[in-house]
Amino acid sequence: MASSVRPYNLDPDFERAVVLLSSTRPGFFGRIGFRLQPEALGNDACISIMRACAAVYKDTGKGPANSAIVMQRLRNLVDAGAYTHDDYLLAQAFFDRMQSVTLDEEAIVTELTPLLQNRLAMQALITGTETAAKGEVDVVKVRELLDQATSVGRVDMSIGLLLGGEAFAAMQAMRDLPRLRTSIVEIDTLIGGGVTPGTLNVLIGGAGDGKSMGLAHIGSGALRQRKFVGCVTYGEVNPAYWHARVIANLTGFPINEIIAGNERVQRRVAEMQEAGEIGLFACHEMPAGSTVVELKDWSQRLQDQMKLELDLLLVDYADQMSPTKACKSEYEAMKHVYQALRELARERNRFPLWTASQAKARQKTDVGRILGLYDAADSTHKVRIADLVITLNVDKEKGEIKYFVAKHRLGKSDMLIGPLPIDFGRGRMAPIPGESELEAA
Repeated sequence: MASSVRPYNLDPDFERAVVLLSSTRPGFFGRIGFRLQPEALGNDACISIMRACAAVYKDTGKGPANSAIVMQRLRNLVDAGAYTHDDYLLAQAFFDRMQSVTLDEEAIVTELTPLLQNRLAMQALITGTETAAKGEVDVVKVRELLDQATSVGRVDMSIGLLLGGEAFAAMQAMRDLPRLRTSIVEIDTLIGGGVTPGTLNVLIGGAGDGKSMGLAHIGSGALRQRKFVGCVTYGEVNPAYWHARVIANLTGFPINEIIAGNERVQRRVAEMQEAGEIGLFACHEMPAGSTVVELKDWSQRLQDQMKLELDLLLVDYADQMSPTKACKSEYEAMKHVYQALRELARERNRFPLWTASQAKARQKTDVGRILGLYDAADSTHKVRIADLVITLNVDKEKGEIKYFVAKHRLGKSDMLIGPLPIDFGRGRMAPIPGESELEAA
């Protein structure tokens, strides 16, 4: 199949991976597949399959969801005389060969995006040069190509979800998502059993109200559920102290005893690990001002090293992070940070992400008032972007806390929980489910 289109010169295995994703994942096709020129591919089967995918996209507004749709479209094209039966058989052999292949979609998007961006930018340059030679630059077309280059790999250009059976199926898939409990029973009951992968969840509290402790309590609860938990701290609490808080929550031993050195604690943790009672926990410290890009790189290295997918990521805390672009104000900076955190959590619905935010300083007249949605300091973008926002309202004299579910994108909001007993000395922001006070002592 001769073509004047400049070839991509992709590695053959990489090209097959791109075509397989385009054939089976509508989101991938909407982000990047529909920008591919089939004629620029190097394999005849890949060219035929990508043309069929493009035809499906043109008719339905989204890429195919499985290879059966692609093969049926190719059969229709064969019947119409656009392709030969040999073309059909080549495509069938392609899918037979690739049926057991597992692919990392995000890694492929990351590798392919610069190539397509450069090609679109070159097209913009050629268009500008050619139209300038005719006397007037086609600014609109040049701008359109540059905008397309910016959106490649980032924005899904499919038409979206249509009302009807497709929408109900998506709702069922959403209900079927696994939920990770916070291990604060009253909160879990209110929010439907826990948080789901792909969500950004935020605790808001004043100084000393237990923001980091709250994250540690949630992380400890996930460990009891035998999950893989990653944590990054930005100078608020160092990793050793983070581990002490988690161990205190898990075992009931006081934090100060753990830090001072207690052989009973070490034995108890070893017993829990050997019995498979708890999951895996890793905590890393990054300097304040680090970006979400660096957080993402660390989390990926951790998963690669442990050969496990994270079930939960804790960020202590996002207010200490910086955006990847220059911002005129802290208000704008926090918008970019929280957007990037939510995008990180939402990539392939990989995990729920919990962080915390400082509340605005209280006035004397505010003492005793329940913190609300817009009490987050510096930027209201934080709570607008988050999926779940819970404020911490601590009465230190009574050793109690009230939790206020200020926002829940997927359920009830404006709900007050408590008061519940807290034990900062043992890293506990609520009673541990299934554990009596006697056992915890």
